[in-house]
Amino acid sequence: MGNTLESYRAAIGTFYSVTHKLIFHGKPQINFNLRYNIYCAINIFCLLILASFVNNDQFKFYRLILLLICMDVHSNPGPDSNETHSLDIIHLNTRSIRNKLDYLSNVVDSFQIACFSETHLDADINSNNLTLEGFDEPLRKDRTRNGGGIMIYISSLLQYNRRHDLESPQIETIWVEIKLKDRNLLLCCLYRSDFTASQSVFITDIQNSIEIALDYTPHVILTGDINIDFINLTNSQLRDCLSIFNLRNVLNEPTRVNANSATLIDPVIVSDVCTVLDSGTLSVDEFISDHKATYVSLQINITISMSYYREVWNYKNVDTERLNQLIGTHDWDSVMNENCSVDEACVNFTDIFLKFCKECIPCRKVLIRQNDKPWFNSELRFNLRI
Repeated sequence: MGNTLESYRAAIGTFYSVTHKLIFHGKPQINFNLRYNIYCAINIFCLLILASFVNNDQFKFYRLILLLICMDVHSNPGPDSNETHSLDIIHLNTRSIRNKLDYLSNVVDSFQIACFSETHLDADINSNNLTLEGFDEPLRKDRTRNGGGIMIYISSLLQYNRRHDLESPQIETIWVEIKLKDRNLLLCCLYRSDFTASQSVFITDIQNSIEIALDYTPHVILTGDINIDFINLTNSQLRDCLSIFNLRNVLNEPTRVNANSATLIDPVIVSDVCTVLDSGTLSVDEFISDHKATYVSLQINITISMSYYREVWNYKNVDTERLNQLIGTHDWDSVMNENCSVDEACVNFTDIFLKFCKECIPCRKVLIRQNDKPWFNSELRFNLRI
């Protein structure tokens, strides 16, 4: 048996803000012969609201007992800051990302960062048409609609900035600095095709970027499709480059498999100081890609200040006369009677009470930012923008 936060806020707000305005006219039509254990079972929110218009000492006594038992009733509840112990990153070669976002949204919903290569986009395609729920507008480096291109989606709960200074004009890379509580992490999404850059050009350019990145932070991650097979031991040039900088590929299984070959061309490369909790590949439908998705989970403590929308009740403009009338004329015996269960009584009461509140109390949805100060309201935010 439970109620939504919406129900709870309506209850608490009415009890604290409207009690002094509500004047119940006439004898309340509620049967108070129910046994004590029924009162104790019904949700506290119901008790608080009924107490605002019922002059019954026994009822108020039960309400106080329940409040003492509870000890942690909050006047304006909301989501707590969410602390996670891993940073989860996924990559996939999409072979054109257009018209595949619905599928991909289900693939990436358990990751904080999603990297895609071969997006096949150009400047005529607006990022507003490429949004994924829970992620900010994607960071892009486009080529044409016929090939190439990379992009990164980052959770709106993370702090980050793009590092253009690490990106080379010769190869397709996006570098992003992820700002964590105790460290900064540099992430690179990359794509290399034999038609656009030779192995030697690619390795030389990426080596320069890695060297600068490691001077800034030891926590470096690279992921993407580079068309260099890590299973083929003759490809030693890239391995030697990674070894110089104490970087390692954490995958050991093919990422692209067909009837003729099995190659590991989508590596996940991390610096040795990064603690890897898990890594591997995920199969996707053939119409999405002929590559497997790759992922890595890094051990790291992240405290996320979650923003969320809340329905706010404007108690200053409540129509108390109308609310009194609705409460006073309703047949409450039909809500709480001996023929229905406690759960049914609670649901019935909640539905009816919220219906009355919505008729009499103006409400609107507002965005709550956990890091905002109590005095930082929408008016101050608006003035800062002008």
